[in-house]
Amino acid sequence: MMKNRKKKIDTILKPQDDPLGQYFRIGRDLNDTTEKFKEDIAPLIGHIVQKFNSLNANLEVAICDLFSKRSHELGAIVLCKMSYQDKVKLLDVFLKEREFNEKKRGDLKSYLIDVGECRNAVIHALYESDDESYFYSELKKGKMRLEERYIKITPEGLEEIKDLIDFVIEIFDQYEDEWSGVYDN
Repeated sequence: MMKNRKKKIDTILKPQDDPLGQYFRIGRDLNDTTEKFKEDIAPLIGHIVQKFNSLNANLEVAICDLFSKRSHELGAIVLCKMSYQDKVKLLDVFLKEREFNEKKRGDLKSYLIDVGECRNAVIHALYESDDESYFYSELKKGKMRLEERYIKITPEGLEEIKDLIDFVIEIFDQYEDEWSGVYDN
């Protein structure tokens, strides 16, 4: 079941890396359809943000519970300045130390990383484009030169990301039920 549902950033957002020329390609010769497209996808982006924030909150509570079921204070002190990826790594360390099922732990870590990457790509994309579906994502260092990364953002792709986050929340809750009863402290 999990293998069929797992979507990676490359499958959903289809990154395209272009060598950086003399000038950035972004923001040139914008067509009028870009504004309409942005208006159409804005609610989907909002749903992705809401769902991801819910997942992040679940992750924080789970980590705090692993520190201590009696109080979340110590866990909150540790988590307050951590990035999402660092929280995922910390959860993985906790579960590894407590010998939680290795395959499930690995799957969960991959899913959490995947949704984090998808969310970041969608949130940080520059929605100014001369092509209605490919938007500037980041400048990256290629093997021989700098490259501009563009990602394909479509309503269908955004729906897939929403579905992926829902799926990860479901898996997270299921696994948390499994580890929480074992690790009461």
